[in-house]
Amino acid sequence: MPSGIEWTENLCTGIAVIDRQHKTFFKLTNDLLEGSENDKKLILKAFDFLKNYILEHFGLEEKLMGKYSYADMKQHKAFHDNFIAELDKLEPRLQEESLEPVFLRLNYLVVNWFVNHIRTKDRKLASFLEAEALKDKSVDAVLRRLHENSN
Repeated sequence: MPSGIEWTENLCTGIAVIDRQHKTFFKLTNDLLEGSENDKKLILKAFDFLKNYILEHFGLEEKLMGKYSYADMKQHKAFHDNFIAELDKLEPRLQEESLEPVFLRLNYLVVNWFVNHIRTKDRKLASFLEAEALKDKSVDAVLRRLHENSN
């Protein structure tokens, strides 16, 4: 089975709540990949939790993009929608006899898609939000509140 992925500080966006959610997503994915590979009921429950968690995380990012009129919102949201579609394709495959191909695909999604998304799209969004915070104190207050709520 795949061994999962390790969070590294070079994946930080600088937005505390988003970084905390990314770290939690990595942990959830690793737990799913590494744990209870023979307990399908537990795997289905973990996968469902993972999907709901990613919807919450993407929802937060999309709310911030919409609130502050992020120019690349449509493209960023399309990446989110694509990732969710990939997870949706994997879900029925969790009923298959061998789960290894599903775990390999999930590991690929996390390692390649999600890490690349963080390093490119999420960092760009974070830079935008930080620039907006310098111009508009209300954005700064929102980011501070998100930081405080992430601890």
